[in-house]
Amino acid sequence: MNPLVRRFAIAGAAGLAIIVLFFLVLLKPKLNQISEVRDQVQQQQGQAQTLENRLRQLQQAQRDEVTIRNRLSIFDRLLPPTPDLPSLIRQLQTAATASGMNLVSIAPSPPSALTGATGVQAVNVNLQMLGGFFRLQSFLTKLEDLPRVVEVTSMAITPQDDPITGLSTLNSTITFRMYVVQPNARLGGAAPAQTPSSSGG
Repeated sequence: MNPLVRRFAIAGAAGLAIIVLFFLVLLKPKLNQISEVRDQVQQQQGQAQTLENRLRQLQQAQRDEVTIRNRLSIFDRLLPPTPDLPSLIRQLQTAATASGMNLVSIAPSPPSALTGATGVQAVNVNLQMLGGFFRLQSFLTKLEDLPRVVEVTSMAITPQDDPITGLSTLNSTITFRMYVVQPNARLGGAAPAQTPSSSGG
C-alpha cells in the first residue's frame, strides 16, 4: 500500500476512534443527563399543574362558602333538628287568623323514626278547624308556605252549623307530617359509628 494512503488510513482510523471515544465518554452521558432532566421537568410540570388545579378548586370553594352556608341555613329552617312545637303552633295560628279560619285544636304526635333513614324523624300533626271553603283553601295555601317542610297526608271535611252564627260552615280535620332532621342524618344504612372518647385516669 502506498505510504501516503496508509498514513491517511491510519489518521482516519485514529480520528474515528477519537469520535467514538468522545461519544461514549463525554457526549452519551450528557445526553442521558439531558433526558433525565427532561423527564424530571415534565414530572414537575405535571405536579405543578395538579397543584394549580387543586388551588383553583380551593379558591372556588372559598368563594362559594357564603352561598353554601346560606343554603344550609335555609335547609336547617325547612328541616329543623328539633320539632320546635311552640314555633309551629304560632305559625299555624298566624296562618289560620290570616285566612279567617277558626283553629279549634292542634294535636302533634311524638316524633317517630323514619323508615329507611337514620337521624330523621317524622311528626304527625292533626288540626281541627272551622271555616268556609274559600277560607280553608286560603289556609292550605299558607300551610304550604310555612318556613318548614310539611306534607298533608289526609283531610276530612264535614258540613255543620256554626254554633255562634247558626250559618253553615265546614268542620275540617287536616293531618300533615313534618320532619326532624339531625346533622348526621343519612338515607339508608346505619349512621357512622361514634369513636368512644377516652377518659384519663
